[in-house]
Amino acid sequence: MEAPTPTAEAQEGSLLGIRPQTKLVFHAFQDLKQKAEEALDLARDATTPYSVRLVKLFIRLLENEILHFRGTLAELTDNNDRAVEVLDWIVVEKAVESSCVSDYARYCDILSGILQELGSMAELLGFTGHQSRENEDLFLKRTRLLQALCTIDGSAGASLQISFTRIQKANEELVAIQRLSQKDPSANFFDGLLRVRDQVNSSTEILGAENGFCCGCSTSHQVYMRVENSLKASDNDSGIQKWPQPCSLLFLNHSSQSKQWKQVDMNFDPVRIPKAPVAATSSRETIGKISSQQIEDKTEESKPEKREKRENKKEGFARRMLKAIPFRRETPSKPSSSAPAVEANSRTPSPPPPPPMTSEPSNGLCAFFNDKAGVNDDMGVEKDSAGVITIYRQELKHKLLLSVVDGTTNSNMRWATPLPIHKPPEDPHRLQLSIEQKLQLAHKVAFSLFCLFSTPWVRDSWTSDDVYLTWQESYDSIVYPLFLHNATVPDSLMITFSTSGPSKPKIPFTNRLGRFLVELWCGTSWSRLEKTFLASDGPSNIVDSDVFILTRLLKWVNDTKIADGNKPFHLEGSSYLLAVQKCFLCDFNTAQLDHKAPLDNENFARWVYKHVLRPLQYALEDFQTRQDRFFGARLDLLPEKSRPSNAETTKRLRLFAIEEVEGDREKKEKAADDWFFEYGQVKELVRAIGRERPDEPADRIRVAILDTGVDVTHDDLHPLWLSGQIVYQNFVGTRSNIPQDDDGHGTHVTSILLQIAENVDVYVARVSPDGLKWNSSEVENAIRWATNEKQVHIISLSFGFPNADQSLEGIRKVLLEAHAADVLIFAATGNVAAGNAISFPACLDEVISVSSTDGDHELSKFVPDLRVGKRLCAIGEAIEAAWIDQKDSTLPVHSSTRRKAGTSYATPVIAGVAAMVMDLIWSDMETFEYQCQTLRTNRGMLAILELMVWKNRDTKIECLKPWIFFNKNRWKAFSKNEKSAIFSILADTLTNIYGKGSSKS
Repeated sequence: MEAPTPTAEAQEGSLLGIRPQTKLVFHAFQDLKQKAEEALDLARDATTPYSVRLVKLFIRLLENEILHFRGTLAELTDNNDRAVEVLDWIVVEKAVESSCVSDYARYCDILSGILQELGSMAELLGFTGHQSRENEDLFLKRTRLLQALCTIDGSAGASLQISFTRIQKANEELVAIQRLSQKDPSANFFDGLLRVRDQVNSSTEILGAENGFCCGCSTSHQVYMRVENSLKASDNDSGIQKWPQPCSLLFLNHSSQSKQWKQVDMNFDPVRIPKAPVAATSSRETIGKISSQQIEDKTEESKPEKREKRENKKEGFARRMLKAIPFRRETPSKPSSSAPAVEANSRTPSPPPPPPMTSEPSNGLCAFFNDKAGVNDDMGVEKDSAGVITIYRQELKHKLLLSVVDGTTNSNMRWATPLPIHKPPEDPHRLQLSIEQKLQLAHKVAFSLFCLFSTPWVRDSWTSDDVYLTWQESYDSIVYPLFLHNATVPDSLMITFSTSGPSKPKIPFTNRLGRFLVELWCGTSWSRLEKTFLASDGPSNIVDSDVFILTRLLKWVNDTKIADGNKPFHLEGSSYLLAVQKCFLCDFNTAQLDHKAPLDNENFARWVYKHVLRPLQYALEDFQTRQDRFFGARLDLLPEKSRPSNAETTKRLRLFAIEEVEGDREKKEKAADDWFFEYGQVKELVRAIGRERPDEPADRIRVAILDTGVDVTHDDLHPLWLSGQIVYQNFVGTRSNIPQDDDGHGTHVTSILLQIAENVDVYVARVSPDGLKWNSSEVENAIRWATNEKQVHIISLSFGFPNADQSLEGIRKVLLEAHAADVLIFAATGNVAAGNAISFPACLDEVISVSSTDGDHELSKFVPDLRVGKRLCAIGEAIEAAWIDQKDSTLPVHSSTRRKAGTSYATPVIAGVAAMVMDLIWSDMETFEYQCQTLRTNRGMLAILELMVWKNRDTKIECLKPWIFFNKNRWKAFSKNEKSAIFSILADTLTNIYGKGSSKS
């Protein structure tokens, strides 16, 4: 199967993930003006001319904003006559996109805000055209219009005045975008980029495979490259500016006894060696005697600015880049069968070993760091500021001057030990990055690649595993990406174009960066993304997995049936999405690259800056602006480093599941199938009197499941995840929204709930990897996420703790907060058998506890002692539901099912029935608004469930049998009015739960 190619179906722009708004805004302006002119006649009928003056004022203000908008649009589309209404809107949108380039996402966001304000104004003035307002008499319409117009000058509020102010500000921002679209990065910017790459390559050649160390330490020394974004796209092209040093080297000196000198940040500067050659017979000691005065003299003579001025007159950009970067051809593992034999045997011989390395001082880097560490006081502040060492090799044209960055060894300024960006989820030293830190990291990694790609520091085939993170151990929220120098890894520095079937060639620079940006958003590796997204089709059937995954993401972005908060890149913003799209769907003409390093081409470097770097910068700036607007000034905080769970509490969490069904298995399986057959009749009746799954996300019932996660590669769940019905968030270790379940318990629970409630949205929070390891703060964060961010109606908990104590106080408090927000909480009572108490949190009064029976409504043997008010039960044995295939992990799609037992599996049954009833009553919310609110309380829901329970006189349990109430035979007498009869009983029950209201019919 070929990968779907993103197209602009139902869109009027070439970017599928960003919804064009130009046509909508233009027509919204025109419609509002037309209706305002029609209202002028209505105002003339008023008893006072004041109404007429207000309408005319409104029209005049609106016309001013229309003229501003059309003027800006004309400039962006090069349409001087401004007759945009006669143009093809697809052409207009593409022209705007072409003009805005990196600002197109901002342009669409601004227009979206204008559209929202115009809609608010139309609603306020009564122009929305709802049937209820069309039937209003003239007096009411005139009164509504006058009340709204009085807010235009602040005399009776300021609603219209505020809307006009926001539209004016939006038009000003559009003008700024239009002006910025005419600017381009200066030539100085790309000259600065050249010097950076020149320095990086020369420095790497000198450092060699030894990373600049020539000691005999047992632990290898490591060196990382860190890039600062100090190159500015200046508008001034005159002269050569002196750029600050954008790169520095972070050396790891494990042998140092001083903590301050274990990670040392050093500036570097390659200095050209005098032309007089050094004799080949010179000893290491002789070379080491070059005086520091000679180095200083040559340093002044070979400053990058002066050297660059001379070279600029002789060489063009491309030739200088070819000279600066030591390219070598990629050596394939075996020759292609279609290639000529001569081609396969004409490989470039391996390069000779590098010449020996020397230094000044001659004792080398390791001794240099250790000597410096010995002259520091206890506070880590340097007493000797002369921290300079020179490294050079025979026969090379440059020496490398290394100088310790000021303050880097200070106790407050030293660097943290670099960590891989993808640590295992259970790693105790993992990093938790905020959205702002992720955006900072995205821009810094992109700029670092801009400088380092196709140099020895960044391989063409780099992945996110090559990115390390560090930060200064001070109050600084910025996380810095590092690239580890590993000269032993062979890789091509010559660009190679990868092709997949009929798709266009990919440029590794943009393609790999696009993968990284998606990984950063979702918090997981690309391999897991491929496994999850390609589950239903299989990797072998997909021609281009990158485009396939991108298309899926863009489909979610544009799906109006998915809530905005659940869409990809919602928090990162439109500019981030624009950069991702441009990375994967690069429209640069690859023929211009001539199969050389992409940044060797100045046109491609400009393309990357305008289409990737600048949108990522905008994404960060826009996010910070939104945060400042809502929360005030940001606090500078260190990236959160999570702590390992307490060993004593690790053993206390329990998933309430029994591995196998006990007793007469065949009988219990048949009873379970019979139970679900009866429930199938219930679903048919509910479908007939209820509603289909609502298209509007806000209208749907939302259920949260806190468990071990969910494996959506199962063929029963994968379509539901692709359609947005299953939403996932990992709270164990690194945050991720790509579903995962290494245990199977959460997948089984999710499958059961979706069999019971078909129309609901399910939000799965992974709070434990295996049901044993857990962290209280992670559970608390998951409950807050479900309650506050996703605003769920129901939370289902199929786990618990043997007893409540002070260590669980945090979880108890967030559950009380959820209960106060009218969230229904269902929790399993536990599998500890008779003689034991109900587990926490099912024991709380604010939580509806759930116990288990078999399909014949016999109480399960593993159920604890049930007290009054905690005797609600449902089938929890032998339910057939999805299970991950742990025996064969190579299967791309898990299709197996299992039958388990436990109160864990009874909980989603009752939670699902509760969600089904809520969805039914929500279908007529306009009539039963009060009852809908009452149903969100424990008392209201228990009253409805009581209509569906069978009470066992012997065991006193309340066993759920939904077909007791939702029974077709029961409502036959009502014929066509069965819906009214059912709704009447449900409404009366909810109305009378407090002993007030109308009596039952």
